[in-house]
Amino acid sequence: MEQKRLGLITKAIWVVPGHCLAQAAREFLQLYPTARILVADEAKFAKEKRARFLARAATSHWDAIIITHSAFRFIAVPAAFERQIIEDQIAMHEALHLRSDDGDRTTRKRIEAIKERLSERLESIKGRRDDMVTIEEIGIDQVIVDEAQEFRKLSFATNRVNLKGVDPEGSQRAWDLYVKSRFIDQKNPRRPLIQASGTPITNTLGEMYTLLRFQAPDALFERGVHEFDAWASAFGDTRIELELQPSGTYKPVERFCEFINVPELIDMFRSVADVVLKNDLHGCLALPRIKGGQRQLITAEASEAFRDWCRAVPARGPVVDRRRCHAETLGGLELYRGCLQCSHCQLPAAVASGMSAGLHRLTLWTWHPGPPLVRMDVGRAALGSRVPRSGSLCPQSFDRLDDRF
Repeated sequence: MEQKRLGLITKAIWVVPGHCLAQAAREFLQLYPTARILVADEAKFAKEKRARFLARAATSHWDAIIITHSAFRFIAVPAAFERQIIEDQIAMHEALHLRSDDGDRTTRKRIEAIKERLSERLESIKGRRDDMVTIEEIGIDQVIVDEAQEFRKLSFATNRVNLKGVDPEGSQRAWDLYVKSRFIDQKNPRRPLIQASGTPITNTLGEMYTLLRFQAPDALFERGVHEFDAWASAFGDTRIELELQPSGTYKPVERFCEFINVPELIDMFRSVADVVLKNDLHGCLALPRIKGGQRQLITAEASEAFRDWCRAVPARGPVVDRRRCHAETLGGLELYRGCLQCSHCQLPAAVASGMSAGLHRLTLWTWHPGPPLVRMDVGRAALGSRVPRSGSLCPQSFDRLDDRF
């Protein structure tokens, strides 16, 4: 509203998570009671009413349009502009393919696969008609995204496809936001996109590169680090480390370990970022107090049954690698090996089973009388939580273990 009052923007769209839509609309009107806002709730943005909603957004003067993350993708950009963006991405991947090492077959195959997906997307856009109201016709000149970490997986071209924690393929949601922000940047330079997030970097150092692509693409081009490989060489240090595998063995992997040239990176980031620290919020938010003033660690002794399970889980590691389906006795337990569709042949299932066993035995076994096993029993005694007691019946969520327990 303040930007509109100053004449910096004319019509903004606020993109929020689905569960925050009603709250965002309510608090917006609390701050500006006379504002004219258009909210894309389930009733107004249903499939049969979608065209009418976009027509209302284009033909009226709104102070703000509030829409959810999932509904935002239905607002199209001109097909010609998106085709140009995709063609630029294909050209960048072709250049990387020419520069890649002929002996590195894995990298070349990954680049070819990404090029093929971009080509398929380009073909689908060529056959698409602009029969829906586009973001240009609506008149949007700024996008404000809440919980922006949901758009952190933006595709990019790289020769370092084997680098741990780097996913060059990205997501359709992030790509959609990137294309729309680049289009609005032509209409309203330097103010196309505002992202708000409590966790701008959630998992990998490469997410900093994605943030800068969204917010400061010109700065990346000026410094010659607009490609990921150049950016990673300038601001990221990689190291080969031993990583613990589910099988209990260690495997050497290459991953980002730390930032380098931090002053230059912070200077580029702070030119587009307004950082609010925890100490800055003390006057605005009342944080709950912790009982006892600090964290309390409550430990539980593992039973013999839990130790048996812990010895069996690492043995499933080779199954994940081999993808073989057979039954075998491991650590005194009868485990049924599976194929690609079986949970025993999938890495997340092997890891999740160990975490479930650490939570409570009833997540793995339908009946297990005896002394407390692990955390949940001790937590109930310490915190008074309502959880099943020892020897209770519970639905079996992991059914490829024999019934000896």
